[in-house]
Amino acid sequence: MEMKEQVERHVALLEKRLTAGVGEEELKVFFDVLEKMQENMELTEKGDRYG
Repeated sequence: MEMKEQVERHVALLEKRLTAGVGEEELKVFFDVLEKMQENMELTEKGDRYG
């Protein structure tokens, strides 16, 4: 249990460092783009190639 809590603290600290100076709207756009890219990858894996 202690190790789980330690990992969670490290993840929270890393997330805080990575997102320092990045606004909420910027993060939303970032995650929206990542989601679209993931969808594109899934389509590519299914044989629906782009370009």
